[in-house]
Parts: sequence; C-alpha cells; structure tokens
Amino acid sequence: MKENEFNLQLSALGVDFLGAGQLLDAGKALVETAGKKELRYWEVFPVLLANAAEQRMFEYALARKESKSSGTEKSFNSLVCLSLGLFKALGLKFSWAGELLVSLSSKSQEQVSVFEEAFKKGADARVAGKLLSLERVKVSFQRYFRSPMHSLNGLLAKKEEFGLEYSLSQVFSPKQKELFLKKLQGEKLSKTENEYFSRTVRKKALALANSELHRLARELLR
Repeated sequence: MKENEFNLQLSALGVDFLGAGQLLDAGKALVETAGKKELRYWEVFPVLLANAAEQRMFEYALARKESKSSGTEKSFNSLVCLSLGLFKALGLKFSWAGELLVSLSSKSQEQVSVFEEAFKKGADARVAGKLLSLERVKVSFQRYFRSPMHSLNGLLAKKEEFGLEYSLSQVFSPKQKELFLKKLQGEKLSKTENEYFSRTVRKKALALANSELHRLARELLR
C-alpha cells in the first residue's frame, strides 16, 4: 500500500496524519501499522484498533491471518496486547475487547497484564523489541479516540477524566504524577518517595494552587 493511501486509511480510523479519507480495509491498515518502523504509528495503534472495533470494521481472526502472511504477526500480536493493556489501565470496558482477550493465548493474556501494570506505573515498555513511550501511547489515545458513549453526562465525564490525565502529564513526569496521585489518595509513601515529593512534586503543586498564577493563566488563554 502506498504511503499516502495508508495515511488516508488511518485518517478514517481517527488519526489524521494526512487528511480525511475513506477506509478501505481496517484489518489490513492495522496490520500494516504493525509493520511500520516509525514509532509514531505504533503509538496510535490502540486508537486505530478501538475506533475500528467500535465501528464494527475489525475482525481479529482475519487481521491475524493477514499479519501471518505479511510477516508482521509478532508485532501485530504485541500491539494488540498493548492496546488491551491500555484499555484495562484506563478502566474502559468494551464488550469486543473482553471477547478478544478471552480468544488470546494464556501467554498473550499475561502480556496484556504486564502492559496494564506498566501503563499504571507510567513506565516505558518494549513492544516486539522496540522501546515505546507508554505515556505517548496514552496521550495519543486520549486525543484521538472517538468515544462510543451516547450519554451526554457520560461523555462529559470521560472528557473531563481524559483532560485531567492529559493536564497532569503536561506538568508532572510519570513518576511525579504517580506520587501526586498516591498522596492525593492517602497512600503511604516510602521515605525516598516522601523526600522526592517534598523536594519536587510539592513545589509544583504549590505553584499550581497559586490563585494569582491561575488567574493569569486564564487571562493568557482567553
């Protein structure tokens, strides 16, 4: 598939690298995404998978068969596991994702759990031999996912949740964000964590809590 044609297909799945286009084959586009060397394509794989499945345009069995014939089975399977791990870490419950998880081998299901924990910790992870920033994967998903919820209240709540997650990621590093949330939830910190929190995270939190700074930021963004 030519590069422009490929990017047009991704656009139809919610990630606009080039411009709006018509989807030709969702499964083939996902398999070809898994075969790309550029990490930016791997970072948006969960978005493509979720949008395709929500639009009922993705059949795992057919896509897996395509990945075998194209020699991308390992990376495709790893990216599917990565996606399921992200959905679980974000608390998203798709019926198709549950069915897909059950259909995977026990080894792949274990890989899903490993990715889930890595997303929760904000750690980077190796996917089919490539080091991937899970924070970038998460932010890409939050930016491009087409929410399937029809309830206005549910949609607004999910947007607020994603917005908060994204905002925290702009201010704190993954480790700092983890400590910020642990402290907020009243979880016990180790001595080292407490020292780091007081030395770095608390100072950032105090700056964010400054009402004058908050007012100036709002003025700037008008």
